[in-house]
Amino acid sequence: MRLNAACLALCLLSGCATPSETAVRTPQTIAFLGSSTTDGFTYPILVRQALREAGRPAPRLVNAGVGGDTTARMRQRLERDVTAFDPDLVVVQAAGNDAAHSVPVDAFTADLAAIVTALREQGAEVILLTPNVRGPARAAEEPVLEAYEQAMRAVAAAHGAGIAEASRLQKAARAGGVIVNEPDGLHVNLEGCRLLARAVLDAMGHPDVAVPAGLGIEPLPGLIGEWRITPWPAAADLSDDTVRSLDPDAGWVALTLPLAAPQAHWWQEQVRREGYAVGLERAVGPAKRYVGLATLDEPRSRQVFFNLGAGLRRLWLNGERLCEAASEFRGYHVGRERLPATLRAGVNTVVIETGSDFVLTVTEERVW
Repeated sequence: MRLNAACLALCLLSGCATPSETAVRTPQTIAFLGSSTTDGFTYPILVRQALREAGRPAPRLVNAGVGGDTTARMRQRLERDVTAFDPDLVVVQAAGNDAAHSVPVDAFTADLAAIVTALREQGAEVILLTPNVRGPARAAEEPVLEAYEQAMRAVAAAHGAGIAEASRLQKAARAGGVIVNEPDGLHVNLEGCRLLARAVLDAMGHPDVAVPAGLGIEPLPGLIGEWRITPWPAAADLSDDTVRSLDPDAGWVALTLPLAAPQAHWWQEQVRREGYAVGLERAVGPAKRYVGLATLDEPRSRQVFFNLGAGLRRLWLNGERLCEAASEFRGYHVGRERLPATLRAGVNTVVIETGSDFVLTVTEERVW
């Protein structure tokens, strides 16, 4: 399935049926490419929730957000994090970090055009999100962003991409007295994310679909929810042989995910409800790193993907190491690494090394 934003716009202008009168087809897989706001994944969750609550097909979502990324860095990882999943639609949120790092607008334009071209050549539709507004603490940056936004519009016009009018919606809300930014002035709050979802739904051809007032969060599919966790001294050995000999005793803390205690901040509450272990220093005790052990009892052998997120560094399955700690930051989100593995029939032992937050799911599909 491929979107056709041009046909939709022509239809609306010519007076033919609106999306509420005829079914607007929804892409099967949407990839969201961006930096921290995308990595946090609130607005993509709201997009899918809105479609589901409106009785429309709910797409599979790919989180390709990495906090701090410029457009150049997004271009470098495009094949690994986006095109490898063959999405029907890619929503790109760029420019904020380019402006913050004084990337020349010409360089930004070249990188964004290369991203759009590569995605269009693969057959994906592309929507570009205009930059988020800034709060009072960083208001001076907003005029700088205007040049990047105009460049973004030029790229969209030249390469057949759609535009999601996030900045216009956020500015209008702000003018009406709505606070759309976090106190840092850089990131958007839940209301700002709702406006991002509104902009994306409009660009997809769903202006009649309401954005939910709040997040309807369920635990992640395939969440490993029962753990035994212990602080692990920074200088202590954690070799493969050590992992194979682990035998949790009464000193290990039993941890059930999702955690029961609500979090004070709305986004931390989002990830808690999804099943992220947030703040092991409170649940287990202060440490620089932790070791966790879980068992999976399988009725049959099956091929799966282990999907890592947050501060999870290393993973072992039945005593065999599946991954080393990444040499670069690849995001906080679950699925930043998706490791193929075989679960055997019977009991399987999973061991992790992690920082103070982690999440781990097991799925038979790479995209959910």
